[in-house]
Amino acid sequence: MLHSPSPIRHAFYETFLHFHIAIAAGAFALLWIHLDGLVAQAYLLVAIIFWALEVSSGLISTWKKELTKDIAHHTSCRDPVP
Repeated sequence: MLHSPSPIRHAFYETFLHFHIAIAAGAFALLWIHLDGLVAQAYLLVAIIFWALEVSSGLISTWKKELTKDIAHHTSCRDPVP
């Protein structure tokens, strides 16, 4: 099947993820404009803060995994010291 190989599946997932994050950010922006001056805007701010923390924690976690994978790869590829 065309969509079965791992690199293709991963690329589709990454595209979906980034598209989803962009759409959510846009929805928050439109809600913020819509609720301008209303009490509900404070609740939206709390939701935006929690959402931003969740997205950034996932990003930081991914960066840490990639960094440790790169460090492990580079240390295992070194030539032994004579």
